Amino acid sequence: MRRRSPSPTRLVRWLPTVALLGLACHVGAPVGDPRRSAPVGADVDSTDPTLRRAEGLLYLREAPFSGRLVERYADDSTKSVTPYVAGRRHGLARAWHASGQPMYERGYLEGLEEGFHRGWWEDGRLHFEYPYADGTLDGNARER
Repeated sequence: MRRRSPSPTRLVRWLPTVALLGLACHVGAPVGDPRRSAPVGADVDSTDPTLRRAEGLLYLREAPFSGRLVERYADDSTKSVTPYVAGRRHGLARAWHASGQPMYERGYLEGLEEGFHRGWWEDGRLHFEYPYADGTLDGNARER
Protein backbone atom coordinates (compact mmCIF):
# COMPACT_ATOMS: atom_id res chain seq x y z
CA MET A 1 0.00 0.00 0.00
CA ARG A 2 1.47 3.35 -1.05
CA ARG A 3 1.27 6.39 1.16
CA ARG A 4 -0.02 9.49 -0.46
CA SER A 5 1.76 12.78 0.00
CA PRO A 6 -0.24 15.39 1.87
CA SER A 7 -2.01 17.82 -0.38
CA PRO A 8 -0.61 21.35 -0.59
CA THR A 9 -3.89 22.64 0.86
CA ARG A 10 -3.43 20.54 4.01
CA LEU A 11 0.16 21.69 4.39
CA VAL A 12 -0.78 25.36 4.04
CA ARG A 13 -3.53 24.95 6.62
CA TRP A 14 -1.06 23.61 9.23
CA LEU A 15 1.81 25.97 8.44
CA PRO A 16 0.73 28.81 10.83
CA THR A 17 0.27 26.33 13.69
CA VAL A 18 3.70 24.78 13.13
CA ALA A 19 5.30 28.23 12.87
CA LEU A 20 3.72 29.42 16.14
CA LEU A 21 4.72 26.22 17.91
CA GLY A 22 8.30 26.62 16.71
CA LEU A 23 8.36 30.24 17.82
CA ALA A 24 6.98 29.37 21.25
CA CYS A 25 9.66 26.74 21.74
CA HIS A 26 12.44 29.21 20.96
CA VAL A 27 11.34 32.28 22.91
CA GLY A 28 14.27 33.18 25.16
CA ALA A 29 16.51 30.48 23.67
CA PRO A 30 19.89 31.31 22.21
CA VAL A 31 19.84 31.93 18.48
CA GLY A 32 23.50 31.86 17.49
CA ASP A 33 24.34 34.49 20.10
CA PRO A 34 25.06 33.48 23.68
CA ARG A 35 23.99 36.90 24.89
CA ARG A 36 20.38 36.01 24.07
CA SER A 37 20.27 33.19 26.60
CA ALA A 38 19.73 33.37 30.33
CA PRO A 39 20.33 30.59 32.80
CA VAL A 40 17.57 29.26 34.98
CA GLY A 41 18.43 29.49 38.65
CA ALA A 42 19.09 31.88 41.46
CA ASP A 43 21.64 34.63 41.89
CA VAL A 44 24.43 33.35 44.14
CA ASP A 45 27.07 35.50 45.82
CA SER A 46 30.64 34.64 44.81
CA THR A 47 31.57 34.29 48.50
CA ASP A 48 29.03 31.49 49.12
CA PRO A 49 31.00 28.80 50.99
CA THR A 50 29.13 25.99 49.21
CA LEU A 51 30.60 27.01 45.82
CA ARG A 52 33.59 25.07 44.52
CA ARG A 53 35.36 24.48 41.23
CA ALA A 54 36.31 20.98 40.10
CA GLU A 55 37.03 19.38 36.74
CA GLY A 56 36.41 22.65 34.91
CA LEU A 57 32.92 23.13 36.39
CA LEU A 58 31.44 25.35 39.10
CA TYR A 59 29.47 23.45 41.74
CA LEU A 60 26.96 24.70 44.30
CA ARG A 61 26.20 22.22 47.09
CA GLU A 62 27.68 19.29 45.13
CA ALA A 63 25.61 19.95 41.96
CA PRO A 64 26.77 21.78 38.82
CA PHE A 65 25.68 25.39 39.23
CA SER A 66 23.02 27.01 37.02
CA GLY A 67 22.25 30.63 37.75
CA ARG A 68 24.09 33.92 38.00
CA LEU A 69 27.29 34.25 40.01
CA VAL A 70 27.39 37.76 41.49
CA GLU A 71 30.53 39.42 42.81
CA ARG A 72 30.18 42.60 44.91
CA TYR A 73 32.35 45.49 46.02
CA ALA A 74 32.77 46.27 49.74
CA ASP A 75 29.95 48.85 49.49
CA ASP A 76 27.64 46.04 48.19
CA SER A 77 27.47 47.46 44.65
CA THR A 78 27.71 44.88 41.88
CA LYS A 79 31.20 44.19 40.57
CA SER A 80 30.36 41.38 38.12
CA VAL A 81 27.57 39.02 37.05
CA THR A 82 28.43 35.77 35.27
CA PRO A 83 25.71 33.39 34.05
CA TYR A 84 26.23 29.63 34.37
CA VAL A 85 24.39 26.63 33.02
CA ALA A 86 25.28 23.13 34.23
CA GLY A 87 28.48 24.43 35.83
CA ARG A 88 29.78 26.21 32.73
CA ARG A 89 29.77 29.91 31.89
CA HIS A 90 26.96 30.49 29.41
CA GLY A 91 25.63 33.84 28.30
CA LEU A 92 26.89 37.40 28.68
CA ALA A 93 29.22 38.00 31.63
CA ARG A 94 29.44 41.64 32.69
CA ALA A 95 31.57 43.63 35.13
CA TRP A 96 31.58 47.22 36.31
CA HIS A 97 34.19 49.53 37.76
CA ALA A 98 33.57 50.75 41.33
CA SER A 99 32.27 53.99 39.76
CA GLY A 100 29.50 52.03 38.03
CA GLN A 101 31.01 52.41 34.55
CA PRO A 102 31.15 49.19 32.47
CA MET A 103 34.43 47.26 32.82
CA TYR A 104 33.84 44.36 30.42
CA GLU A 105 31.32 42.20 28.56
CA ARG A 106 32.25 38.64 27.59
CA GLY A 107 30.09 36.09 25.83
CA TYR A 108 30.21 32.37 26.57
CA LEU A 109 28.56 29.38 25.00
CA GLU A 110 28.69 26.17 27.04
CA GLY A 111 31.89 27.28 28.76
CA LEU A 112 33.71 28.51 25.66
CA GLU A 113 34.40 32.13 24.74
CA GLU A 114 32.03 33.27 21.99
CA GLY A 115 31.43 36.58 20.24
CA PHE A 116 33.17 39.84 21.04
CA HIS A 117 34.83 40.31 24.42
CA ARG A 118 35.05 44.02 25.10
CA GLY A 119 36.55 45.98 27.96
CA TRP A 120 36.53 49.65 28.84
CA TRP A 121 38.71 51.97 30.85
CA GLU A 122 36.99 53.65 33.77
CA ASP A 123 36.55 56.82 31.71
CA GLY A 124 34.50 54.84 29.15
CA ARG A 125 37.12 54.53 26.41
CA LEU A 126 37.51 51.13 24.75
CA HIS A 127 40.35 49.15 26.33
CA PHE A 128 40.15 45.91 24.32
CA GLU A 129 38.03 44.01 21.84
CA TYR A 130 38.66 40.31 21.12
CA PRO A 131 36.52 38.27 18.69
CA TYR A 132 36.01 34.63 19.71
CA ALA A 133 34.43 31.59 18.10
CA ASP A 134 34.25 28.19 19.81
CA GLY A 135 36.67 29.29 22.53
CA THR A 136 39.37 30.44 20.09
CA LEU A 137 40.46 33.94 19.14
CA ASP A 138 38.85 34.47 15.73
CA GLY A 139 40.01 37.60 13.97
CA ASN A 140 41.85 40.75 14.87
CA ALA A 141 42.16 41.66 18.53
CA ARG A 142 42.28 45.35 19.38
CA GLU A 143 43.82 46.90 22.47
CA ARG A 144 44.10 50.57 23.37
